[in-house]
Amino acid sequence: MPSPDYIDSNIIIRSVTSDHADHSPRAQAYLAQLAAPRAQETTLTEGVLVETVLVLSSPRLYNLPRAQIAQILTDVVSLPGLTLPNRDVYLQALSLYGANNVDFVDALNAAHAFKTSGTIVSFDRDYSRLQAVTRIEP
Repeated sequence: MPSPDYIDSNIIIRSVTSDHADHSPRAQAYLAQLAAPRAQETTLTEGVLVETVLVLSSPRLYNLPRAQIAQILTDVVSLPGLTLPNRDVYLQALSLYGANNVDFVDALNAAHAFKTSGTIVSFDRDYSRLQAVTRIEP
């Protein structure tokens, strides 16, 4: 069995933004291949997903609206040729991020807690915007 591929955030970013004459079409073609399951696995890690959200939302870089980022990345995360150990968590985190004024990392943390019926231990009151989880302070 061949070793899996791991996709980097720049592939997703170049595909979405079409801002590089050489890289963007190649990134778009690569993601298009993931629209169908492949013999060679391609994995998206949680860190790459977080980095992609941060870059696309950065006011200094692309400054895309959170709802647009959530939709774009929901489409990417849903690609059948992409392997994600926590796909359901990532999809819920993107939904929470797109619909609420919270950081993506907080949305991701909340989605993990929701999946396990866990509680968020935090001083961050932004979690109160998310009805999916319970926050307590230590």
